[in-house]
Amino acid sequence: MIRPLGVAAALVLTLVPAPAASAAGEWRSVASPFVPGGKLTGVAAAAPDDAWAVGAYYRVGSTVFDYPQAVMQRWTGSGWQGRPIPGQVLHTTLDAVAAVSPSDAWAVGGQSDLNGLNHPYFIHWNGTAWSEARPPDWEGGSASGGSVDAAGPGDVWVSNSLGHVWHLTGGTWRTTDVRLGFEFQTTRIRAAGTGAWVAGRHQHWDGTWSSYPDTARWDGTAWVEHPVAVWPDTATVRDVLPVASGDVWAVGRTADGDDTPLLARWDGTAWHNVPVPAGTASLTSLAPDGQGGAYAAGKAADTSGAPAVLRLGPGGTATRVAVPQSAGTPNAELTALATAPGTGTVWGVGTSRLGTLVMTNH
Repeated sequence: MIRPLGVAAALVLTLVPAPAASAAGEWRSVASPFVPGGKLTGVAAAAPDDAWAVGAYYRVGSTVFDYPQAVMQRWTGSGWQGRPIPGQVLHTTLDAVAAVSPSDAWAVGGQSDLNGLNHPYFIHWNGTAWSEARPPDWEGGSASGGSVDAAGPGDVWVSNSLGHVWHLTGGTWRTTDVRLGFEFQTTRIRAAGTGAWVAGRHQHWDGTWSSYPDTARWDGTAWVEHPVAVWPDTATVRDVLPVASGDVWAVGRTADGDDTPLLARWDGTAWHNVPVPAGTASLTSLAPDGQGGAYAAGKAADTSGAPAVLRLGPGGTATRVAVPQSAGTPNAELTALATAPGTGTVWGVGTSRLGTLVMTNH
């Protein structure tokens, strides 16, 4: 039986001292929270020195048969500190987190029931504690891969891998699922003004399977599909970032065995392929740079001790950013990025062969 744990510790631990700050704009590694046998999957920044990292871990001394527990860690400016979360059961994970301010943040993940089905798990931070924030029609079946983004206070978008979308506005949750007559396998949702964008993959059965990399935009009334037709049909869009109405970026990969990184830009009319700089092995995440452009991050092919970070310009350019090698982080990859509101400070989390990875340009 799955046993409720009440308000779980979420890996509460002693603060890890902060390393010396780097020069402005330079990327550096930050001491990672202790996540035994686990990973960090989401990051949010409420301010340059106030960040959240979420994921899942296995208890020290556990076996592969034990259930993972959620990771909820906050960077306080001097180190990481675990925060308890409500309603955690033996199998709880956190996939993503979004922060509006130091007193307003949201996180989404999943919990398994007695039948092994994964159901959405959604919580809210009010500046003092995390509490469950379940929408009235919360569903999801065996869905996983939750994503969350916030346009501002009380304006929150949530999605899961089956294309279910929930929007909190005016104090009311509304369901705006990405249907469009097909199955939309959602990987990421992004708030954009009064609307939102979702990224993922179209898959439809009409006697034969048809599938291709896809995005869709909520125009206030319905989802409008914008397939990434410049990519192979085997590709998946892993993240999408609207910088402006006619300036949207997407990163992805092929699924034909070589995992080729892909990059594209929407100009308001169509998607255009953007060449990926040499030495980039994968691209997973995006974040605004605070200057009208964006960052993309993933894994490098020409070094093992530093991830790949790209600077994306308003005109559709992509260039590699110098990232220092970090001792003890072979096979480094950044899988999630977040920018502190109103700044150019970016935080990233990911993995290395030896465990988790945290970096920032602050």
